Amino acid sequence: MQSDFSVELGTDDPVLEIPWKSDDGSLYYVVLKSAPERVNELAEVSRFPELRPFLLNLNQRDTPLLTAKCDAWFSRDLLPDEDTFNAECKLVCYVDLTFALDDSRRSFSRHEQYAKDVCALLQQYPDNQSSAELIIRRCYYRIHQSVSGGGMQQEDFGGQIFGGGSHSAHAEACFCFTLYVSGFGSDETQARRHWAMALQILQEALLQTAGIGH
Repeated sequence: MQSDFSVELGTDDPVLEIPWKSDDGSLYYVVLKSAPERVNELAEVSRFPELRPFLLNLNQRDTPLLTAKCDAWFSRDLLPDEDTFNAECKLVCYVDLTFALDDSRRSFSRHEQYAKDVCALLQQYPDNQSSAELIIRRCYYRIHQSVSGGGMQQEDFGGQIFGGGSHSAHAEACFCFTLYVSGFGSDETQARRHWAMALQILQEALLQTAGIGH
């Protein structure tokens, strides 16, 4: 399986903020680790059910990982370096991923070594018309202390506190991964099949590298 990782920490590079919500409120952050049943709220899962087991398995209680955002789409626009697949189209998704523990989230070396180990494992799999890329990016956790009705209202997530009501908040700077997974083919059906296989392979590599046997 073709795989690689890169680092994007420049001032103009994309960053992830947690929790997040779209401007119109229709899209929002869902804490799957503490509420896996809410996976059904994700529009991406409705359109691409193959994402459901991937997200649920990465967010299991015994994993040191958390997902934060995802999307998936079909495209006939191939990049120059994708010519090697001799394909007509692709199915692509991205998933933003963080470590659950504070110390791991803050450590660039932890992210770099994890990305190297995952890619090394992925390259042991035979070519199946798919690719995976891990990008290390900045992440900001908005940590809220909330007081309402004389008491604390809070949601415990990975050692951080989020809530509603009257807030005092600051952003904790750390790191995250954006995972891009692509499946290629001569038509949408074939590309989607290769993409689904790639998700399964990547899931195994992510969990095995994290020390979780599946």
